[in-house]
Amino acid sequence: MPHADWHILGPGAIGSLFAWHLAGAGFSVRLLTRHAGESARLITLEDHTTPDHSSSTRAFHVDHGDTPIRNLLVTVKAHQTAAALDAIAHRIDASTLILFLQNGMGTWEFARTRFPLTRWLVGTTTEGAWRAADHHIIHAGRGETWIGALNPAWSRDAEQLARRLENTLFHPGCDPLILHRLWRKLAINCAINPLTVLYD
Repeated sequence: MPHADWHILGPGAIGSLFAWHLAGAGFSVRLLTRHAGESARLITLEDHTTPDHSSSTRAFHVDHGDTPIRNLLVTVKAHQTAAALDAIAHRIDASTLILFLQNGMGTWEFARTRFPLTRWLVGTTTEGAWRAADHHIIHAGRGETWIGALNPAWSRDAEQLARRLENTLFHPGCDPLILHRLWRKLAINCAINPLTVLYD
């Protein structure tokens, strides 16, 4: 089976949104899930950022193979990161590029110690997405996506990745001070999340 351009580890709301639009931009995308019997998944995206709330569906291959992973987008919940990466550790090597796009801080520390030869970047997005039902995603609002390197040695990788993705819906920017954006988003979430619970 040919290599995929991207693997998505954690195809929930944000993971599925990015998978859907990466595929729409011409990248080959495979999903990494916990369901061993799942070989394919249909993802329906309902786009509330358009006046007509357009809806369409794409089919994705669910990959349980052993081939090396080229580009890995990590969107699992922060507390699931170590176990999720451990499950595919045999497919990650020095040629793999990992992009962490998660809420929370410090999940990349596991990659630093578990995969010392692997390049990893971090990112943040304010794209709004939620899951209406299994594999049915609502794109509720447009936002910004930024990526960067905490290790200065990988700054060029961050710049190149931003250029490679500039024709996607997200057209991410590259920020050499990405850690500032991550702290800012964490602070905002600390304020917003309790309010969403209180006011449903």
